[in-house]
Amino acid sequence: MKKVIQNILLFLFIAIPTILVAQEEGTFKGKHIAPNNENIQVYGSNFTKMEGDEMIMHRHSDEAYKGKTKDLLYNPVKARTSTGMYIEFKSNSPTIKFKFKTAKGNPKYALFNVFQDGEFDKKEGYKYVENGEMALEISSKNKNKETLYRITFPLMTDIHFLGLEIDDKSELCKLKRKSKPVYVAYGDSVTHGTGQKNTSETYAYQLAEKMGYELFNTAVGGAKTSTVMAEMIRDDFKKIDMITVLIGYNDYNGKGISTEEYTKRYTNILNIFREKHPDTKIYCISMTYTTQTNSKTSQIPADDFRKVVREVVAKRQENGDKNLFLIKGEDITTKANLKDKVHFSVQGAHDFAEALFSEIEKTK
Repeated sequence: MKKVIQNILLFLFIAIPTILVAQEEGTFKGKHIAPNNENIQVYGSNFTKMEGDEMIMHRHSDEAYKGKTKDLLYNPVKARTSTGMYIEFKSNSPTIKFKFKTAKGNPKYALFNVFQDGEFDKKEGYKYVENGEMALEISSKNKNKETLYRITFPLMTDIHFLGLEIDDKSELCKLKRKSKPVYVAYGDSVTHGTGQKNTSETYAYQLAEKMGYELFNTAVGGAKTSTVMAEMIRDDFKKIDMITVLIGYNDYNGKGISTEEYTKRYTNILNIFREKHPDTKIYCISMTYTTQTNSKTSQIPADDFRKVVREVVAKRQENGDKNLFLIKGEDITTKANLKDKVHFSVQGAHDFAEALFSEIEKTK
């Protein structure tokens, strides 16, 4: 009996320190870096502000979130998500914590991708908890050396950035914001990223990366051709180098508006863009491949809506708009690109980005 007790005590002596060490490693605590530190660079958000200790990063102005879906022609709650956004910072810390909160409103799974020195490191997912504070822990692949980190944000969740934690003996290195041409993506769920899991998988992000542009993804799942969204883009960007317009599926397949009404809406948004951005290159993409070949409500063929885009663009080109271009979405996509009736799979989004890049290069 005495020997049994001695063995138990020996086991506890060996095991307990191991458990304590594991707990300590799993709850790394270092010095706090505020989210608005000058060496943390935010990309993809044109509307960034501090509220207390939290950085709120949105894709649209507060004004664009006011109103009802039926009037805005997009859901303002769905609009308050972080697709297209990422942060970059540089540090020599062996361990880093990225701290965030899942803000109230979009109860979706939050998936982040982490890159170190331009190479994919890992992805981390978090279940939605209303106003839940969480942390993503990163281990450096270059111990005690300066490493450039990029963290891409979730598609369907509103993330508030709470800052970083780094090792007490390490530092956040100087990092200037990169000056890039501005790319604004206007669209619906196809551009928002339905069918993908993370910002870096969306076609708009991949297209921006290939072109060396900064992406501002204003697309909203379920959106129709909204003048309110067009007005926000017109007013809140001083300079835009490129806009892609891929919109119409929900106009066509939702309540099933007529092609005449779609023509009015489409013409109107282009007029709005041009009021303050006369020289911006605008690429109008007609509806991409869909197995929903006729509207479920009006029975109008999808090709009739594609024809509207072709005709509107042609008319404006004839009237002298030399920076407006047509890309036939149906010609550069197939059923193989799809995850469902209309949305791209992860591979489909990648292939579409490649195809768009090739089409855009032809216009230069």
